[in-house]
Amino acid sequence: MYSTVLWEREASRLLRNLSSSTKPWYLQLALTAVHPPYQAPKRFIDLHTQKGRKWSKEEYQLEVVRRGMVSAIDESVGRLVAALQETGMYADTLIVFTSDNGSGYRPANLPLRGRKGSVFEGGVRVPAFLHGPPLTSAMSVAPGTRSQALAHITDWLPTLLGLAGGAPTFPLDGLDLWPALTLGLPSPRTQLVYNIDMDDQSNTFQIAVRSHQWKLIWGQTSEFKPHKKQEGQLHLFDLDSDPNEEIDLAIERKDKLEEMKELGRQLAKELKVAFQPNRFSLGYPRYHGGILEPGWCEPGWWEILWREENMVTFTQ
Repeated sequence: MYSTVLWEREASRLLRNLSSSTKPWYLQLALTAVHPPYQAPKRFIDLHTQKGRKWSKEEYQLEVVRRGMVSAIDESVGRLVAALQETGMYADTLIVFTSDNGSGYRPANLPLRGRKGSVFEGGVRVPAFLHGPPLTSAMSVAPGTRSQALAHITDWLPTLLGLAGGAPTFPLDGLDLWPALTLGLPSPRTQLVYNIDMDDQSNTFQIAVRSHQWKLIWGQTSEFKPHKKQEGQLHLFDLDSDPNEEIDLAIERKDKLEEMKELGRQLAKELKVAFQPNRFSLGYPRYHGGILEPGWCEPGWWEILWREENMVTFTQ
């Protein structure tokens, strides 16, 4: 069975079981599509096949099969919405449709710069939409309004929790975006961390942060690779006037650059570095009585990591 249909059917089964619930519920459906390997049923591929067009193998996978996978998602989402309507839960359900990162296929992210695995906007900024009667009844702006509110994935927890009538019982990194999304108010979020990471052995690091419209990339721009020294870079962008990150202001705006670097330093102080002497191999079952474990989270290792000679400092 095609995986998108498999997950759809399981989600539909769960929805029908929830129809008798008197409590708020949350269901997350994380599809494997659209992720390699690029595969889709023939009828979806046929929707995007152009007669007479010749493709290379790679082009066919990316331009035809990948789009067929998206069409398969569209159909499954439609059936899940129908299941909500059939069970009578649609009127009280908010649907959030979003992605986890940009596409690994660079043209799919245009005009944004970068791809999956980078901290440029094309790798991390994704479209999303909200749908459902709870949204419509709360909105003072017209349906179909495009929100420019700054948002981070951690904001979904307090936003949805508040909508369900709950409140967090412990500190959260996220912020409640509901007033910003429904009333057109400014986003409560003014800062955003794309990534902060450090290698415990090579002094390689990556800091990518945003404050209001300003974005700093300091260190690696690509996916962080522990134990692999990478060439560092330094970029400063004004995303309000330059959302495609074409104009680097790191030299022109030294004052703002130093301000953003200090922000990055302060945020990095809140983190503990993952100690990865052999990375994933330390979690192998043969080292833990046949049980798969995280490995580098083994208790006591942080005492080694936080010895003075292993502290990473930001001196660039």
